[in-house]
Amino acid sequence: MSVQLFMRKSVVNEEIINWAAERKMSEVRIDIDIIGFIEIPIKMIAKKLMNIRSYAKKYKIDVFGFWSRPAENLNESILQSQVAFCGAIRGNSICVNPAGKIYPCGYSTSQIGSLNQLNSFLSVEGNYYKFVRDHTIGEVIMCKNCSIEGQCGGGCNITKEYALYKNSSKIERMCEFYRLMTRELLLEQIREHLSRKSNRKEVTIHEDSKKADQIEAETVTQEKSVEYLQGSQ
Repeated sequence: MSVQLFMRKSVVNEEIINWAAERKMSEVRIDIDIIGFIEIPIKMIAKKLMNIRSYAKKYKIDVFGFWSRPAENLNESILQSQVAFCGAIRGNSICVNPAGKIYPCGYSTSQIGSLNQLNSFLSVEGNYYKFVRDHTIGEVIMCKNCSIEGQCGGGCNITKEYALYKNSSKIERMCEFYRLMTRELLLEQIREHLSRKSNRKEVTIHEDSKKADQIEAETVTQEKSVEYLQGSQ
């Protein structure tokens, strides 16, 4: 069981984890309105999210969101699947409203087709093909030379739609946030890997020590047995 939160006015705290743990949830999704959170420094948001993730692990709860997608994509092979930010951009899903209008996803306001023109919509010259093609790695101009271009693929398309609608350049804030969170999540993975490696080493040393003690005890017992037999003779 899981819960999804979308934060617009304030940053969530650890209380949501307590709430989720009481209900035996295994996942908490937290998405941040990074464009609207202008008054909160990005580093502060990132630190808060990482603290919540760390706190949640005590209850075996996984905390994730759009901000974790680039790091998650690093674990996927580009030889086995098309790496993209979401199913809509990957070409795995579309959304159709009651009027038959087709959108990339349920949050999008940009119509890309209609059920009445489905054949043209699915053609190579259609809007859907163009939408997916224009979001593939290397095609997004604003992503050129970004350190996580291959894993992020342009980020959430809805954020870009909103920034374009508002004629805002704040989209760069989202990019900075994704880069920072990817770095923090990779550092988290490295620390956890080193910790597991260290724990395995300690267990091995402990087991070797127990074996050495056992061998020593058996040796002493054998020596005493020999002494006893010699004394009997």
